[in-house]
Amino acid sequence: MFFTETVPLIQLYDKLIEKLKSIGWVERQHSINAIPRMTANTAPSPLVASASSEQNSAYYAFNGSGGQGSGWMAVSTATLPQWLRLDLGSSGARPYASYGLFALPSNLNAAPKNWTLEGSNDNSSWTVLDTQANQLNWSMGERRVFKIAAPASYRYYRINITAINSTTTSSPAIGSLEFYESDAVSLASGNYITVLSSPGESGQDLVSIYLHPQNIKDPNGNFFNIAAIEGYNPNGSYLNVSPCPYYTANTTTPTANPTSIPVTYYLEANLDRIILATVMDFSANYPGTNAVYIGFIKRYSADQGNDSVALALGSYNPAGANKVKLLRNNANTYNFNYDVRTIPNNFSPSVWGDQIFVSPCFLEGDMEGIRGELDGVYTCRTENLINEDEIVVGSVTYKVIYLSALSTNFLPYPTMLMKLPTP
Repeated sequence: MFFTETVPLIQLYDKLIEKLKSIGWVERQHSINAIPRMTANTAPSPLVASASSEQNSAYYAFNGSGGQGSGWMAVSTATLPQWLRLDLGSSGARPYASYGLFALPSNLNAAPKNWTLEGSNDNSSWTVLDTQANQLNWSMGERRVFKIAAPASYRYYRINITAINSTTTSSPAIGSLEFYESDAVSLASGNYITVLSSPGESGQDLVSIYLHPQNIKDPNGNFFNIAAIEGYNPNGSYLNVSPCPYYTANTTTPTANPTSIPVTYYLEANLDRIILATVMDFSANYPGTNAVYIGFIKRYSADQGNDSVALALGSYNPAGANKVKLLRNNANTYNFNYDVRTIPNNFSPSVWGDQIFVSPCFLEGDMEGIRGELDGVYTCRTENLINEDEIVVGSVTYKVIYLSALSTNFLPYPTMLMKLPTP
């Protein structure tokens, strides 16, 4: 389905959500982890992670791995109960609406079975916030979310484990412990995240994205953020977010508030992927064009990550220039970043006169050769094309999206072509 409209920048966020939901994308009721990624038991300040005993440090449960890292492990000789604690700092007390738990993938039997989640403001007197029993049969990458019935502000949170899944050891382990403020998580900037998922053309929940609203400030200006959510679980949870600032406006004056500047968006979407391009007024001191592709690719073979989600961005591409980042697939298998190629690479426009050569965006792995292509995205040399031109190749009409000003464009040529619907 193809959508296009020119709207004030302030409306772009809501428009994208509206259009994706109109074709079957569903707004998630799960939240993004509200705890900043920890890199040590005392970093970043003022957070402090600790535990009753540590074979793997406590902070590994709070390092943003989505249950895929080392996790916290008590010492092998530990006896129950064992606890894992997070200190939010002297001025950090806050309420949480729910929390999520991942088992440690390398030791699912050490996952908690019975526990209480507790809160405190003095690290001495603890209030039970939630009690769980008989949490059995954990799967790799599975996140279980539990509501906190009566949220209140606490500085300290701890999970106090009284039984684990193993019958041969009493040493617990947790892949990740996450906390959620609400279904629409309030960010430090005061803005919100919307999470959308697609059931996929095959009827399974396969592609998830999140959107930050426009006008989030950073040192470089204003932007909204669109990203792929990495991994999928049948219980409706997801794993890591692969962040990717998607700039629709950027100025050297961070206090600028260009919410009324018109932006034209081109959205070509189905239940397997989205292609989004935005075009702004070059004269307003903002980068005029950006584009993103999130979703499945056209695989030439069904092996090796056929269900992997691709992420490609015109600017600030996490995989680098002329590359597409492939995220983990449903089986949690990592994939390579792919180079984007065209055929033929040595095309000379002078040979063709006024004709324009259009190539699919082929994905080539270092050791795999060409494995597939982006679905619905094409590229060509600039020739004499102008941004937002429409050209006809054979019987197909394409919209011209000119990305030459971007430093890490994922295409080998500066021009992206989006296929327009047949009249």
